[in-house]
Amino acid sequence: MPPRDRSIDIGPLVAERALLYSRKGSDEKRAAVFQVHAPRPDPGSDSESDGSRGYVCIVCFKGIDLPSLDVHGIDTLHALAQACDLDVLLRGVKSRFTFYWPGGEHYFDEDEPA
Repeated sequence: MPPRDRSIDIGPLVAERALLYSRKGSDEKRAAVFQVHAPRPDPGSDSESDGSRGYVCIVCFKGIDLPSLDVHGIDTLHALAQACDLDVLLRGVKSRFTFYWPGGEHYFDEDEPA
């Protein structure tokens, strides 16, 4: 995916979640915030014959070395629902990080020590 044109408005913030994380192999926990921005028309989608077009939400990761993501949907509700499914996004990087709730409990039950 090409780098995002930073001059494009990413839309207002609509949801966020604060978590802690550690890199695999490290016990040091750091704070991170995951932010979902409001859906907007997807400038890269082709209009369908019925006039519909796709939408995109930007998901930003603050305090952790992850690039922002464009999450696409067929309409605003679909784009927002997909972007707010944080567990799917975090599972995609579990090989590099362990996530925790702000109180220190493991975010994913399967990460709990046996």
